[in-house]
Amino acid sequence: MKSSLFEYLKQFPRSIYQLKGERSRLIDQLTEKEVNEITGLNLSDNELDQPEFIGSLQGLKSLTLKNCKLSNINFLSQLTELELLDLTGNQISILLPISGLTKLQSLSLGKNPLSGINELVDLKELLALYINATGTESLVALKNLQHLTQLDFKQNRIEDASAISGLEALNQIDASKNPISSVKFCSRLRNLEIISVASTEVNDFSSLYDLPGLKFLFAQNQGINDKALKKLQSALPNCFVYA
Repeated sequence: MKSSLFEYLKQFPRSIYQLKGERSRLIDQLTEKEVNEITGLNLSDNELDQPEFIGSLQGLKSLTLKNCKLSNINFLSQLTELELLDLTGNQISILLPISGLTKLQSLSLGKNPLSGINELVDLKELLALYINATGTESLVALKNLQHLTQLDFKQNRIEDASAISGLEALNQIDASKNPISSVKFCSRLRNLEIISVASTEVNDFSSLYDLPGLKFLFAQNQGINDKALKKLQSALPNCFVYA
């Protein structure tokens, strides 16, 4: 068991840290003097047995902990300066510890067995959110996240995406591999440039016809025949359609 934050971090010599205004470095180069000046940390692909040490890095702006076998993230509640948090590929179900991280701009939660996303309701500075493959069934908690520009909720259980129909800043959406049957939720998203509805139940794309900035539509595995594809390409002449 490690007795100090410096000792704890030195366990991961090939991982990455960053100081304000400087390039990323290997933790192997970290000095004890620098520990409390760390603003960015990437400990991905390590099994973290004492993650509470990380909670003392209260100046952190960016934290990446992908594939760390984490289930308890209580230590994150102290990191109120975080702007980027990546927890992809862990064993997290409860998000309560991040509900107060209101400075977050980018949050990645993909490939975690989440019990719900209601804890995200107050993260109103979010620009990018990734909740792919989390078992999510509802997007209602996101309806007031007006700054969101990127949203990835692929490979979930979403049948109705109408909750995000008023998020007019959205320009990228990945809704693929969900049981949704309509893209009406996009009709007011005038800034939308990229959308994927591949491997869904959508067969009517008319709600996209009036989106002037749409550049890419991914609709593979939708059973679109040649006639329907030509109609779609005619209605969206400035959009690349992949079907």
